Amino acid sequence: MSALEHALDQIQRGAWVLTTRTAADGTVTYVAHRPPGWSGSGDPFEEITAPDTAALRARLAHRCRRDA
Repeated sequence: MSALEHALDQIQRGAWVLTTRTAADGTVTYVAHRPPGWSGSGDPFEEITAPDTAALRARLAHRCRRDA
């Protein structure tokens, strides 16, 4: 399983929540964070941010490599 496939599997299983944040100036940040009440391995407040969806996928895949 590739790192990206592993990341997508984790998203489907509810290990990550994907969302966006919009700053006052209209800048959108894409965010992956642990769901509220996360009790799995790792930091329950862990968050990955990126300026676009492609970068978020790449960063999440890189992060999930250590879980594979």
